[in-house]
Amino acid sequence: MLFKILSFAVLVSSCSSVQMISGTSFLANQKNITAEPLAEKEIDELIQEEESLVKHSPREEIEADESSPEEVALEIPSTEMPETKKFNPFRLFSNKKTEDLVVPLEKGPMLEISYHDEHFQVWKKYFLERGKERFARQLGRGEEYRELIQKIFDEYGLPQELFYVGLIESGYSSHVRSHASAVGPWQFIKGTATRYGMKVTPQFDERTNIHKSTEAAAKYFRDLYNIFGSWELALSAYNAGEYRIINAIRRGNTRDYKELVRLKLLPRETIHYVPKVAAARYLSQSRSKYQIAVQPVKDQFFIAAGPVTVNGSFSLSDISQKTGVNLADLKKLNPDLSRDVITAPRTGFSIVVPNHKIAEATGLSFSRRAVAQAVATSETPDTGTYIVRRGDNLSRIAGRHRTTISELRSLNGIRGSRIMVGQRLRVPASAVRTYKVQRGDNLYQIARKFKTTINEIVTLNSLKRTSIFPNQELQIPAES
Repeated sequence: MLFKILSFAVLVSSCSSVQMISGTSFLANQKNITAEPLAEKEIDELIQEEESLVKHSPREEIEADESSPEEVALEIPSTEMPETKKFNPFRLFSNKKTEDLVVPLEKGPMLEISYHDEHFQVWKKYFLERGKERFARQLGRGEEYRELIQKIFDEYGLPQELFYVGLIESGYSSHVRSHASAVGPWQFIKGTATRYGMKVTPQFDERTNIHKSTEAAAKYFRDLYNIFGSWELALSAYNAGEYRIINAIRRGNTRDYKELVRLKLLPRETIHYVPKVAAARYLSQSRSKYQIAVQPVKDQFFIAAGPVTVNGSFSLSDISQKTGVNLADLKKLNPDLSRDVITAPRTGFSIVVPNHKIAEATGLSFSRRAVAQAVATSETPDTGTYIVRRGDNLSRIAGRHRTTISELRSLNGIRGSRIMVGQRLRVPASAVRTYKVQRGDNLYQIARKFKTTINEIVTLNSLKRTSIFPNQELQIPAES
């Protein structure tokens, strides 16, 4: 069988909430950055071009599988399922394609994959022609992370060439987001991310952190290989989801990847996934031959850093001051933090600091006063500032600024509900604006100018009367 029923049952029970990863970065829509991967329309055009070359007819839709995970495991044809082979990190690469036999940049085990040459040639052509500039840019970005990624994969006994999966998933852009809300270099959806130990909250999204997400990807790749016993099927499952591949194996009565492709039992995007990885690998290893210009990396910034656990609320600015690490470097190492001040879970939170500063960062404690001061002095484009007045409480402030109490707590590192008069609180920037009163202004004119009411301005600013003065700063509700 493909795997031992008992071991798979254990895996199923621990992974009953398996969710499919929408794999390819070419369907990703980046958030807050220029989209690097192909748009969905473009990949459809490319696949249509490929179909015209290899004469493939459109794939029949896979029928919905209503079986439970346990039933799927038991229904896999035993005649086609050899027992799962243990991963041997020293098994040599044995692709039959002559042009793939190049000197690799990686050490250790190689990624043993076989695929249809027609599909490989389509992606090779694309990366060398229409997508050459983008491919070179993404490869250059990946070089900054390569040494760290290969080190982590090596620690897990995995082929270092899995680096190229991340390349086609995201182009190694930390904040790329797919149409299915898959995020980060390895394009994890939230369900799979949490299953592999990553935290996803309004305060932090560890899918964007190259250290944390690569550790999770290594565990996921290891599990997929242990389930399917081949890298072709493991990569297909990374793209389409484990149970979709199991269903394809069951329907096709074979675990031969090429046969599943021939029978069109895999999604169209998944059919192209393995050869796309292979094309990216080949061209990266043959970049001189094909004149793919990649900017050299000055230093391996990310591999020279490691995790430190912080307990309680903390501020990156405060950590920077206490350790002497440049704040910009801390932010670059920790893109998963959405703001400067973070309320860590009770189990603590892992931040990444340069290796030579790990000892100094270990065991740091942060007082409430220091965190409050960091809130007051930090500036982000996504937040404004509100000064607490007598009679205020979180509920009233949240209502005025069209937000929630939980969001206020998250923005300001507040655990309970206690606030103090004069305290400066972050509020969503979209909820409030600041206006400096000009000579001759009155509340009626200001309210009309900003399409609000006098009462809202009075309430938001806790004004006891309608008198205002030149240069006085008033908070104005944003348009709803």
